[in-house]
Amino acid sequence: MKAIKIVVLLVVFLSVVCMYANFTIGAEKQEIPLDAAMRVGMGKNVVIEFDDPDCPFCRKLNTYLNTRKDITRYIFFVPLKELHPFAESKVRLILCSKNSWKTLEETFAGKYDSERPQSCNSKSVTETINIHKSTAERLGVNSTPFLIVNGQQVHGADINLIESIIGPAVR
Repeated sequence: MKAIKIVVLLVVFLSVVCMYANFTIGAEKQEIPLDAAMRVGMGKNVVIEFDDPDCPFCRKLNTYLNTRKDITRYIFFVPLKELHPFAESKVRLILCSKNSWKTLEETFAGKYDSERPQSCNSKSVTETINIHKSTAERLGVNSTPFLIVNGQQVHGADINLIESIIGPAVR
């Protein structure tokens, strides 16, 4: 019986992921390459994020989202170089790291704020960053954070709106 429940939950989860991989914004169908995103969690709610590692609102949002165990996060990085000159170096550091999640958390906590971090120049990381940027551009993302929560757009770190979509965090 327990195995059947697990299979049913897995099928529901995969169907939600597939449903939100291609969604509609306005009249144009937009495809989001979720396989290029940094994935965190295995919850039933899908949160697609566009973040800049130096954005203070992204950092606030990350702290909140870390409390949610009912979400699967797909993180795309959109370094806003005009506002945050070291942002792309930090994205490279995160994506090159053997433990990307830990490095992301350290970055959002401000560990690399005092100087430009050493990062890699991997071709695959450059390609990933280009995919992230082109996806954001195609969707009209021009500020961070920008989210798609269960198919609904959320501009900024609007926690009340997020909770109205997916419900309050279980404490």
